[in-house]
Amino acid sequence: MKVITFNSLTFVRNVDIDDLRDDLDLMRVVTSMLNGADNSGLKNYKDLADACGISSERYKYLQPPCSDSPTEVVLEDIVVRRPKFTVEDLFTDLRDMKRSDVIEAISCYFVEEDMKAMKRKLKITNE
Repeated sequence: MKVITFNSLTFVRNVDIDDLRDDLDLMRVVTSMLNGADNSGLKNYKDLADACGISSERYKYLQPPCSDSPTEVVLEDIVVRRPKFTVEDLFTDLRDMKRSDVIEAISCYFVEEDMKAMKRKLKITNE
């Protein structure tokens, strides 16, 4: 599926994660927030990998210096394993990880009404 853009905003309905990986600004936001260390107290790329069925054996090798961005590698792996993984799927996992901060940071890249509808559907509240 192709991403539909209008005035540099993306319509979020049924958008696959693979479609979003080309947006460098969006990827920078996601990776900077999820690349955090385990001791930060926040869930990170390892938790996302776990939620998507990627084994700990696989993602333990994703840490620097093996990879500049472990989150980007996890997202690439998700695309290979689950090519129909959508923004809604990502938001569901982020909600379950209690990373509403990442959801909020990403939200500005999408049409506001689409985001509001998705958040209502997924019962995501602004905290």
